[in-house]
Amino acid sequence: MYLSAGFNYVLSQTKTPASDVTQAIINAQNNYWMLNFSSGFVIDDKTDLNVSYFYYLADNYQDISAVGVPYGTGAEEHGVTATLTRRITKNIRWLLRYGFFHYQDPLFGGNRDFDAQMVYSSVQYRF
Repeated sequence: MYLSAGFNYVLSQTKTPASDVTQAIINAQNNYWMLNFSSGFVIDDKTDLNVSYFYYLADNYQDISAVGVPYGTGAEEHGVTATLTRRITKNIRWLLRYGFFHYQDPLFGGNRDFDAQMVYSSVQYRF
């Protein structure tokens, strides 16, 4: 069994001298943070299970559409995956992965928000 965790915090800003002249163009904040967890388990001598979760948040959107173009990132996303790996023979591995993702983005008025599910499978032959 293993456990893994990570945290990233990014400070990002776009500056322009034009923002000193007019409110129609602003300096854009693009800060975000991301958190992830992963855990793996050995079920038996041929089967492994991995479960992962991540969270992403960028909360920099400013709606200034009344005077100019709104800049800045604003999004929130969650994702969880589960992966089952089975060693069929010494050279053949089968993988099955399921994922669920939730995304919200106020920058586009909810038009790009989604919930998504994923199922992925592969067979790998190792030489």
